[in-house]
Amino acid sequence: MPDPLVLYSTNTVLAYHINHTYYADFHYVWCSPFFGVDNIPSPFYPNPPSSSPQEIYQTLRKDVENSDEHSTKIKLNKNGLRHGADVTHGLSIINDFQRLEILAKIKRARFAEFKPLLYVIPFPLVSGIVKLVPVNQRANPLADEFIIERLPRASFDIINP
Repeated sequence: MPDPLVLYSTNTVLAYHINHTYYADFHYVWCSPFFGVDNIPSPFYPNPPSSSPQEIYQTLRKDVENSDEHSTKIKLNKNGLRHGADVTHGLSIINDFQRLEILAKIKRARFAEFKPLLYVIPFPLVSGIVKLVPVNQRANPLADEFIIERLPRASFDIINP
C-alpha cells in the first residue's frame, strides 16, 4: 500500500487530558489509514470494526450517551490508560505522585470523560515516527494498522463534534 494521506484515531477526552497534562502533550495512538469499514478502496485492506476509528467513535459515543456501566470500550480505555501510567512511570517519565494521580483520575472518571475525540493525522508529519502494528496484534492480518507512541500535539487535528 502506498503511504496514506492521513491517519485516523479515536481517543477519549480522558486520554487526551492525561497525555496533555502528564506526558508533555505527546499522545500514544493506534491509527488507521481508513476512517470506517465502508470506505476501503480494495478488498485487500479490510478494516474490522474493532480497529475502525469510525466504529470505535460511534460505540464510545453511544456508551457515554447511555451511561453504559458494562461498556467494553470504556473498560479497555481505562485499562490502556492504567497500563500507560505504569509504563511511563517505569521509564521515569512520570513520578510516583503523578502515577497515583493518573490512576485516581481514571478511577473517578465519569462517563463524560470518555467522550470520543477523532484525531486526524497528516501522514507526512508522522512518517518518521509511525510504526506498522505487528501482524499478530492486528484485528485482521490483512489490515493496515499503525501505532504512534509519541505523537506530538502539533501533528494532528481533533474533530470534536
